[in-house]
Amino acid sequence: MQIKINRPATLQINPPDIFSTEYPLVKSNRIVRLDAYTDYLITSEYLIQDNPMNPTTLLIRASCIHDLLYRSIVNYFNVRDVLKSLGFIQVNSSSNGVKFKLDRAKYPTVRTIRAFRQQVLSNFTM
Repeated sequence: MQIKINRPATLQINPPDIFSTEYPLVKSNRIVRLDAYTDYLITSEYLIQDNPMNPTTLLIRASCIHDLLYRSIVNYFNVRDVLKSLGFIQVNSSSNGVKFKLDRAKYPTVRTIRAFRQQVLSNFTM
């Protein structure tokens, strides 16, 4: 006596994943790094509001460019590119040190650090 197994005519090689989502569950590595770097700038008080009571823009001030480096994420060779990707442009300052300000043409409504986190950092899609 032979046992007959009924098999479907075509087998799905890649069945649909029932656990798949339309968005990633984990932030991308770039977003995590930019968020960590932003936290570093805020906690070390390099990223400041120009006027705490009535802010009009955000500034990054440091005595030298080396102060803005952060672990292996931001080094001497990419610090200006990272700040540019965050929306900051370098300002020529007559005083000692380096100064960057948030590009008002790119982000006209960002005036506070909180708004920076909500509007600028959220622009980096996963």
